[in-house]
This record gives sequence, C-alpha cells and structure tokens, in this order.
Amino acid sequence: MRRAAILAAIAAAALAASCGPRGFRRAPRSHQWDGRLVDFEGRDNPFVASGDEKDCKIVSGTDNPLGPGRALRLTLRPGPYPGVSMETPSGGRHDLSDWSGFAALVFDCYNGSAEAAKLSVRIDDELSTDYTSRLNLENWLTLKPGSTRCVLPLAGAELGSVGSRGLDLSKVKSLHLFVLGVKTPLTLYFDAFRLERRQRPEGIRVRVMPEALAANEGARVDRAADGSVGLSISGGRYPGFKFRPDTPDWLGYDFLEIAGDSTAARSLVLKAADGSGRSAQCVTRIGKGRFCVRMPVHLLGELDLSRVREVVVFSTPKPQGKVTVRSLVLVRPGGGPPALRGPLPEGTVLELDCSSIVEVGRNSGLAFIIWPPGRRPIVRTPRSKGDLRHVVPVEGMPIYGASKVPVAAYFFDHGMRHYASGELTIKPGERSVWEPAAADFSH
Repeated sequence: MRRAAILAAIAAAALAASCGPRGFRRAPRSHQWDGRLVDFEGRDNPFVASGDEKDCKIVSGTDNPLGPGRALRLTLRPGPYPGVSMETPSGGRHDLSDWSGFAALVFDCYNGSAEAAKLSVRIDDELSTDYTSRLNLENWLTLKPGSTRCVLPLAGAELGSVGSRGLDLSKVKSLHLFVLGVKTPLTLYFDAFRLERRQRPEGIRVRVMPEALAANEGARVDRAADGSVGLSISGGRYPGFKFRPDTPDWLGYDFLEIAGDSTAARSLVLKAADGSGRSAQCVTRIGKGRFCVRMPVHLLGELDLSRVREVVVFSTPKPQGKVTVRSLVLVRPGGGPPALRGPLPEGTVLELDCSSIVEVGRNSGLAFIIWPPGRRPIVRTPRSKGDLRHVVPVEGMPIYGASKVPVAAYFFDHGMRHYASGELTIKPGERSVWEPAAADFSH
C-alpha cells in the first residue's frame, strides 16, 4: 500500500512537470555534450514540487547558501513523501535524455535544518510504468546539516535496485527527489545538476591495497616482500583485514579483481564504505588453491564511488586456515591485440543460465552482466523471480577484441550482494553457455 501511494503521488508530480516550464541551461552540442543538466542560471525552473508551487523557487545572493549564482530552494511540508520532479527533454539539438556515456549523476545540496534528512531518488526511463520498472532508491543518502555533494554512479542505475529492473540510460525520462515521512517543515537547496565522465582506458589495472593494513578480530595479517597479504584465520566473527584504498576514485572501472590462494574453499566478502558512511557488502565463493574472482563495481552503485573511504576483506571463521591475497586491483578488461574482427555472424549467442539457484532464498534483484570488448556492458534483469536464464543474441555486433568476454551474475539476499563471475568464449555462429552453480554465489 505504501509503495502504491508513493507511486500515485510522484506520478502526479511527473504529470505536472510535463505541463510546466523548462529551465535548462542549453549549450550548443556541436561535438559532445558536457553533461550539464540544470544550473538554474536561466529564468525558468524545470522542477515541479509535489505540493504548493511556492515551495519550489529559485533564489540567489544571500538567500543561496550554496554560493554565488542561483539555486533551487525547496520547502518540504509535513507529509509521507514530499519532493520535486523534472523531465529530461529528448530529441533535437538539446536532447538531455541520453546518459549512457557518463559515469555518475552529481548535484549539490544544502540542508538548512539542524537535523539530518534522508534523500530518496527515483529515475524513470521511457519504459517505466510502475515501481518495478524504474530505479527506486529510498533513503539513498543522508543529508547532514550544511552542504553535501551528491554522487549517484550510473552503473548502479543501469543494474537496478531491489525489486526494480535496470534503466536504459540512453532514454532517461525523468528525475524525482523526495524525503520520506517529513514531520516538520524542511528546507533544502539544490544546484549544479550534471553528469560526469570517467573515461578509463581498456586494459588498465590499478592497485588498491596500500602498505598499511589493519587486522580484524580472529585474524592475523602478514605482509610478504612481494606485496601479498597472508590472512591467517583462527576465529572471531569477521576475520580479515581493512584499509584505506590507495585509489579512492572507482568510477569508470568495471571490476575489483581479487587474486590469491586459499587452504580451503570458503566465502570471501568485500565491504566498501564511502565518505558519507554508506556501505555495501558483496560475497562470493573461492575454491581451495589458486583463485581469481572479479567483483563487478556495478554492485556498489549506491555508494559514492568517487570517494571510497574504507575497504574490508574478510571471510567466515570456519574453516580455519590461511588465505593469501596476492593482488587487489581495479580493472577495465580488454586492451590486448584483437582476436576477433568484424561483425559476428548470424547465430552467435551468449547464454547465462542460473537455473541452479532457483531454490536459493529470495532471489531479489537478480541480474546478468556481459562486458563485450570496446562496448558498454550488456545488462539483463529478469521479468520475474523464476526468470533465471537469459539468452543474448550478439550477431551483427562489431567485436574488435578478445574472444573471451567477462560475465557475472548477482542477487540480493538479506542485504548481502551474492555474485559469481566468469568468462564466456565467443564462438562465431554458435552458442556459448555460462552455468554458475549455487555454491559459486556463496549461498
């Protein structure tokens, strides 16, 4: 009932926005759009409030705590989900609906209250019709009193949220910002809505682990001369190690690759936290002996990936033994000499089959990802809970790169992101199948 009410109210705001004025700063796009969405320097205001229009106005000078120039002042009255909405114009010279070439949505916010507030975000694309077909991030970011730089990685928007499919970033239709359960009037200021790029070269590998590491309870950490980390597990709740990453900006990378050796098969968990204190945990399975797992950075898409503050790598206390982490690097695949050239012939199909996890928990937010060389990741989300197999025809796709492509699948279960990663060999004119087992997800 609560989600239905939220849908009805914000849909009404979106309808109002479609009839309202447009106030975008429109720079000619002779070459490449610079990503500017709204900076409020124009006369009109593209945002429409869910309440009284007087609660949403442009201010400047001493009335703007975000600095010189103009900003949007939003007064939120008590209610279940007061907020604002704007539509992104599509088509023509000033098309602002194609976000596919960008790494993050960024905007500035000032909370004029003495209390913290939690900002929620909703984004619709052209196919969004209800709660399950759009991006829903309820209580996404805590706005402390004063200024906050808000960063939403678009990799996470492309992957989707729990119970929601991923967005088509080339056809974004509207943006909605709101606060759930406002009990006393709250004033927020917004400015400089923009999309930012992080154009990382293919084939890049960037070190994450610094020299300084701290061991968690139940673990002993030994640093070898070659830079590898030996993790001896003897008990505790979360035996592992933590550190402040050498590279805090993770935007634009595809994977966090963890390679090493283990004395036994076990779960391996990575927890990342950003500068605002938000965190996310991802778990997978490693086997006995040498391992190399690639965690999609997409899975951390609700965090501010431009400012990763802390990383924790840990395992379960049983079985006891030793895990050696030889490298932990950020990766963008590709970059080597091409193995395949030209468009793929008819009948070339990549299949991701996760039917083996049909009886696992709450397969919430299950998604499949393929990283073709030289192209954006292909993301597939299921139509229903039992939709655990995806066939992706790639015939006609121009492939100029390696014949093996990285693949991954993940699902949420009780707040943990379970994932499995692997590779598929592209066989021109044939079908290639990846079939991870339930145990590969550490479940």
